[in-house]
Amino acid sequence: MNNPIPAAAAADISAVIPEYQSIFIAGQEVIIRQIRIGQLPAVLRAVQPLSHMLIQADALDIKSMLMLYADDCLTLLQVLAGRPREWVDALEVDDAITLFSALLEANLDFFARRVLPLLPQVMGQLRGKAEQLSTLAGPTASKASSKMATA
Repeated sequence: MNNPIPAAAAADISAVIPEYQSIFIAGQEVIIRQIRIGQLPAVLRAVQPLSHMLIQADALDIKSMLMLYADDCLTLLQVLAGRPREWVDALEVDDAITLFSALLEANLDFFARRVLPLLPQVMGQLRGKAEQLSTLAGPTASKASSKMATA
């Protein structure tokens, strides 16, 4: 049986687990929320080089991330904040760190526990499909023509 959640209970839940938060950075309100599907390709490209720092760390080392992977961090910041790269590049260092920390905190569970562990599985499935397709296709035309030329 489907029992809808009463409006008062739903309001209580959203007070405890808000859909998003906002902070003011460089005089502008920035919405802090979990990533949306349309952001996924850009986020995955940006997070790939520093993924080991997100998965294996007990505590995030923002300073090391920024020192080792500055451009990737700024790209990730741009995508998650929904701001142009020029805006991100113009941020004061402390504002960038504050914003980066807030965005990572809001998305860490998503990155480290849900997306990154899926990547090897998905890549393995894709490799398997590609191997199946190449087996079904048989020898390529260049292989077949080189066999005929040597015969």
